[in-house]
Amino acid sequence: MVEAVQVFDDMSEQAKFTKIDDGSRKRNINIKLKKDKKKGVFGRTSASVGTEGRYEGSGSFNTFNNTRQISILGGANNINKLGFTSNDLVSSMGGMGSVRRGNNGRSSGGNAPAAANGNTKSWSAGINFRDEWGGKINVSGSYFVARTDNSNFSQSYRQNMFGGDSSSYVNSTSTSGNNNINHRLGFRMEYLIDSMNSVLITPSLNYQTGTSNSDAISTTRATNARLNYKAIDGSSHTSNNRDGGSFTDDLLFRHRFHKPGRTFTLGWTTAVNNSNGNGFNFSPYHFFDSTNTEYRFDNRQQINDHTTRAFNNTVSSSVTEMIDSSMVWELNYAYTINKSNSDRNVFNYDTVNALFDLVDTAQTNYFENLFTANRLGTNFRVKKQKFDYQFGGAVNFATMQNFTSRATSSGKDSSFTMRQSYTNFFPNASFNFNPAPRKNLRFNYRGSTRAPSVSQLQNVRDESNRLNIRTGNPNLKQEFTHNFNLTYSTFNLTNFLYLNMNAGASIINNRIVNTTSKESEGVLLTRPDNLNGSQSFNFSGTVGIPLKKVTTGRRSPVNLNLTSSARYGRDVSKIMDTVRFNYTSTLGQRISFNYFIQDKLDLQANANFNYNNANYTAQGAQDYKYFDQHYSIDVTYTIFKRIMFNNDFDYYVNTGRAQGFNQAIPMWNAYISCLLFKKQNGEIRISGIDLLNQNKSINRTVNELYVEDTYTRVLQRFFLVSFMYNFKNFGKDMFSNRGSRQRTGKNY
Repeated sequence: MVEAVQVFDDMSEQAKFTKIDDGSRKRNINIKLKKDKKKGVFGRTSASVGTEGRYEGSGSFNTFNNTRQISILGGANNINKLGFTSNDLVSSMGGMGSVRRGNNGRSSGGNAPAAANGNTKSWSAGINFRDEWGGKINVSGSYFVARTDNSNFSQSYRQNMFGGDSSSYVNSTSTSGNNNINHRLGFRMEYLIDSMNSVLITPSLNYQTGTSNSDAISTTRATNARLNYKAIDGSSHTSNNRDGGSFTDDLLFRHRFHKPGRTFTLGWTTAVNNSNGNGFNFSPYHFFDSTNTEYRFDNRQQINDHTTRAFNNTVSSSVTEMIDSSMVWELNYAYTINKSNSDRNVFNYDTVNALFDLVDTAQTNYFENLFTANRLGTNFRVKKQKFDYQFGGAVNFATMQNFTSRATSSGKDSSFTMRQSYTNFFPNASFNFNPAPRKNLRFNYRGSTRAPSVSQLQNVRDESNRLNIRTGNPNLKQEFTHNFNLTYSTFNLTNFLYLNMNAGASIINNRIVNTTSKESEGVLLTRPDNLNGSQSFNFSGTVGIPLKKVTTGRRSPVNLNLTSSARYGRDVSKIMDTVRFNYTSTLGQRISFNYFIQDKLDLQANANFNYNNANYTAQGAQDYKYFDQHYSIDVTYTIFKRIMFNNDFDYYVNTGRAQGFNQAIPMWNAYISCLLFKKQNGEIRISGIDLLNQNKSINRTVNELYVEDTYTRVLQRFFLVSFMYNFKNFGKDMFSNRGSRQRTGKNY
């Protein structure tokens, strides 16, 4: 039924029309149906029940009638699966098992599988629609709604480094819960006025509501060469309610002249974002001196409300002209105006009248931001038989104006306005060389800017975390990033030998980083600032080697894949008024072996090694080295072409972490399943997840300021009994290709 599935990063509509790459990308999936399968009804249903109250159910219904396509999907579970992926749609069509879910829900850094930390219950439903009207109008739309409820428990051990021989150690335990409801509505309409003119409109609407709560306790010990004592003991209890909506719309008019290569485009992009929130914060903290005497008790009882609004508009146009049969010239212009505001109010509890009516002047603030920019650019593109290249640039004239009104004890009557101007040059260049079929060498360079967000600009204190107070900086400037990338790939169709190498570099000027100062003993103040000196370099290479010769054009049943990666980075930070550089390097190696016998055996074994090294220029700062290992084997054996046995075993090894966090984690999943009915379009399956009951999530965070190891509770051993049924009224049966069945045991 499915002839091909393509997952790719597509250029913008304007770039595809003008043939000039503007650097913007959007991930797309293109499912191409076979010609005789463009009419019909098909779908998939599944239901699972298990121990510990676990359940999962999902269903999809699809109808195609040539150009008209409708898909309806829905599902619910409490096993940490979130929403739908491209795999859900493709699997209901039958086949394409190679399109898999990300990294099977595993967290990075060699940790045990965790699609979501804690326990997440969710349900979702949606509909997709596509059609052609009258031969000139193509329309598509979708609506999705989803709800998630998450409960979580975590423990962490954190070392804060203040320079010299001073540091603090924080032990904390927290529980949290949140629920979220999200509605997404999207639409796309393309109107082909005639052979020379077209209009494209793509509006989208998103609305979200949610609540969250958290309870945490922590103990902080302060240490130096002479002392080691308990400095802070406290707890925090917070709750928040929020809702927000956003609307975006892209309108694009395209015109082709009679002269080949001469085009004109005019676009308008608008976005509206609104959000509202309110919350409660109760945080009693006890502060001690080196003699274990309590010298301060800070009992915060606060309520807050926060409203943000944003209205952004960009009008852009471009003209292209074909200079000769191989060269195209483009001139483009864009005008941007973004308006946003943020209003935050915090009130302390008045013990006299038992009301929350005392304005917290440090945390109450109204902020407005106005950003305007004029950008003028030009590009040249040359295309030859085996290579093409593009070069150009743009000049951007931008202004940013900030207005701040700060609360005082008598109201918001302290205000000021600040204005900044920028002039940036954005060069870009790319070269693409195809020396032979399925061989490609590509180089790309692009300069880009990033403006600070409203939350980074708003100069108001956020004391929801009493040990880490945050504030904004209205003097922030834009970041400017130079990105370089070089890629080479080759694929031999006769023996399926594959090679890919990628090298990249990034240099950031005026990078927006968080600077940290010491508010008081054990309490930090974090504020964004612009610093220079940030850069990173990376390399990765993958080679796929068929180990057994087969007939030309067929995949080898025995394959070896090797992937090597390396990254070196220099980050810049400012701690205690001192600029510091932090050097990090990472080396990774992945070895993957695959062996299969058609309709009998599928075996895959993997080994992953990651070495991490972090060095800091700060006096007294400790360097960190840690090593992660991950080994896995996945075996599926089929008998009688109906019954399958699967075993999936993972072993994680963590070293170099704090005491109690250096744990080896074995993870064993297994299932047995049987295909049912004459057409084998039904399946019953018994699955065991985390049979050894050892699933854990352990993460390490390392930077110039602190090192933190975190244990988070995840789902552990449970069993499921599942029934799946596929239906359709055309094509071959959906289970004819055993590879199309997902190994669901790896997704928990």
